Amino acid sequence: MSERSDAIFGDILDVVNNVLIGLKNNDSKHIKEWSDHIIHNASIFQDRHSVQTSIIVYALSKLFEKSKYERKNRNYWRSFWRDVTKQLVTARNALKKREVGNVSNSLKKLTRLISVADKEFSEHLQYVLEKARVAKAWKIYEHGVSMGRVAELLDISEWEAMSYLGHTKSHDYKGLITEGVGDRYAVLKEVLKRK
Repeated sequence: MSERSDAIFGDILDVVNNVLIGLKNNDSKHIKEWSDHIIHNASIFQDRHSVQTSIIVYALSKLFEKSKYERKNRNYWRSFWRDVTKQLVTARNALKKREVGNVSNSLKKLTRLISVADKEFSEHLQYVLEKARVAKAWKIYEHGVSMGRVAELLDISEWEAMSYLGHTKSHDYKGLITEGVGDRYAVLKEVLKRK
């Protein structure tokens, strides 16, 4: 495993550990903050594992918030979070051992848990995953990554990526301050020093 991949997996491991802490402490805000954290890696390194993890964690933060207030189906949510926690622990173990294939499998299983969990919730879960993709597509694009690369990272067409970015609201743009070439070059030099 390259030094770059090792750094990426280390960061994803940190995120997974903190998501598990957030789940244990019933803290959806903490979970979402870690989703935002990992998008930085996705924008710099442009790796699929970081992007998949950020989408999963974002979706989990939204579902966690919803499940806290839903009185009916408490047994469903208990079972769902137990399965998610189990899969996050499996992912954590694979990340510690730097087992790329097992990390990929765990991320796929987590996505499947979210998207196919229960027919009653599947429509909502699909919506959450879709919203997560929109948010993360914007975050990656905001970091200066090309539309084509955003599409590739999210495993979608450029048309779909443009559609996702078209769903962002004007207030999403207000705080946007683009970095100058010099600043981006400094970040790139810092990243390359780590190699």
